[in-house]
Amino acid sequence: MKKTERLTAVTLAAILALTAATGLLFGCTGGEKTGEDAGEKNTYISGKPSGIELDISELSLGMGEIATIKATVPTDGNYYTDGITWTSSDENIATVESGIVTASVENFGKTMVTARVNGTSYSASCLVTVTNGETLTVGVKNDVRNFGYYDYATREYSGMEIDLTYALATELCYDGVELVPVDPDERETDLISGDVDIIVATYTVTEEREEKVNFSSPYYTDSVQILLGEQYSSLGLSSLSELSRYLEGKKYFTVGTVENSTAYDAFVEYCEGKGIEKYSPFLGGEIFINRTYADYESLWEALQAGEIDAFVADHSILQSYSSGSYGYKFLDDEFSDQDYAVGTAKDEDTGGLTKLGEKVNDTVDRFLSDGTIDALLEKYGLA
Repeated sequence: MKKTERLTAVTLAAILALTAATGLLFGCTGGEKTGEDAGEKNTYISGKPSGIELDISELSLGMGEIATIKATVPTDGNYYTDGITWTSSDENIATVESGIVTASVENFGKTMVTARVNGTSYSASCLVTVTNGETLTVGVKNDVRNFGYYDYATREYSGMEIDLTYALATELCYDGVELVPVDPDERETDLISGDVDIIVATYTVTEEREEKVNFSSPYYTDSVQILLGEQYSSLGLSSLSELSRYLEGKKYFTVGTVENSTAYDAFVEYCEGKGIEKYSPFLGGEIFINRTYADYESLWEALQAGEIDAFVADHSILQSYSSGSYGYKFLDDEFSDQDYAVGTAKDEDTGGLTKLGEKVNDTVDRFLSDGTIDALLEKYGLA
């Protein structure tokens, strides 16, 4: 072989070896790739998805805030590359792109952000709440066990109505809640003046109150009862009629109620309906005398001290105070259904519902239908 031919052969062999080593001759790319022919751009093989998971199921944002939701797609081992489609059920509340959620700067509320694996039925969702940046101020009771009660030792509120208050605030997209104890005789004034946004305080619906306040659907119905003091425990009385005969010509009977409650009016009406005489010629006046107290705690203390003969209030309230105590007796009489509802102020111009009132009423109705109210009543032994 001539020198020139030998050099050419060596050069060609070197080129072929280099080409084979780099995979260019056979279309190899050094990883798991696919392509119909050598001229097609190669891509990684996409793993076969078996579902999708999000790192969170609920997200709360202030107006204008941004957060990221991370999605994971389990596969058969290969990395999934065919993409995820993100959607928001209400883009007026928040939008989403590639898992980045942006809250509206103008609107607040709730939207469902959903991630769907392309080409499959697999999806996962996250409830996004955009809060309004405000605090809901709520008038509550602080002396009614199981409804609204403030423990000075723990400095905490508890009760069915307290839980209901927080549930309402969450659904209405408020940032926080301020609990304000209200007196029975100042509830309408507190609403009308704007000192509180709503009232959730064993607030009984009456025709007189409906002239000033809008009420939701009732979330609890109770009746008025009579709890006798210890001085009557040995008499074996079971009804107000029996008590009336015992008292005739002997003594006054002091009925304790909370200021501006409907309890004493209901008591008097019940006596009249049953034909129970409330006037004694021997005493020269009324047999029954009403003594009012600022709150239920004071009333209960008065009954324990013997300052009053009976504590007249809604059964659930009486039960909450007398539970575990001995020597106190309930009369069988039950009267005057008391419907508790959430109160909101009337619209100053129309006298109808405000926007807040509409939302509160709708939410209470939903809580009544979806079991939320029933669960709260059962939690506190009120069901």
